[in-house]
Amino acid sequence: MSWLLVLNRFEIIFCVAHPDDPARKVAQELISKYPAVRARLLIAGEERVGVNPKNNNLMEAYRTAEADLLWILDSNARVHPTTLARAVSVLCPPSGPTRSRGQTRIGLVHHVPAAILPKPGGKQKAQRGLGCLLEGCFLNGNHARQYLS
Repeated sequence: MSWLLVLNRFEIIFCVAHPDDPARKVAQELISKYPAVRARLLIAGEERVGVNPKNNNLMEAYRTAEADLLWILDSNARVHPTTLARAVSVLCPPSGPTRSRGQTRIGLVHHVPAAILPKPGGKQKAQRGLGCLLEGCFLNGNHARQYLS
């Protein structure tokens, strides 16, 4: 869960397409529930930079983010609490004598998505409909191969 990340400085920016987006209420509740986490909600508006709606929604976040490093995490993604810290450590290795000579600079870290079905009876209800199964087959099959090639 993004709220439990192991990293001392980060900001969460929720981006929704329009004011009546159902995710807006969820984002506002989470921001209220975790006041110690720097978080805010942005409403995309009508700006169109391309055909991908996600990119259109994120443009204001790109412009107003306080940090130089951006991590885009879809609402249906779950990560281990140390994922962000590990990605930042690869992007920003220590400088000075501890940095190995000739080390390749990294400009992008990408996490290949994997579909995992939750166990029935857990905290979240398992969604095992046909759409869920097909998406899992796609993510763990052809999609993952394309990411890694």
